[in-house]
Amino acid sequence: MELLVLPEGWFAVCADADWITPGVQGRRDPSMESAFVGVIPLKGGGQNEIRFEVFVNAFSRSLSVRAADRWFAIRGESPPPDVCNRVQSNEFAVLFRPEVDS
Repeated sequence: MELLVLPEGWFAVCADADWITPGVQGRRDPSMESAFVGVIPLKGGGQNEIRFEVFVNAFSRSLSVRAADRWFAIRGESPPPDVCNRVQSNEFAVLFRPEVDS
């Protein structure tokens, strides 16, 4: 995984593989969006251990996910083209703008 600081206050967490979809498969709502709006327990985790994606959403004004060649707008505005282009070489990326500018 790699963390990128991008133009216009955007950040990206990029990887060569999708780490979210396997964690939501088998749930009532297995959508990408559900990982960011619901509290999902970690598989094999202890008591009160949950996936972190819901926190990224809670503290972001904008949030989008790139999985393969597909984009998912989760919250707020979509990233501008110059920001999107910076993660095109990654198979998977979560792009977000924090609620407070850095």
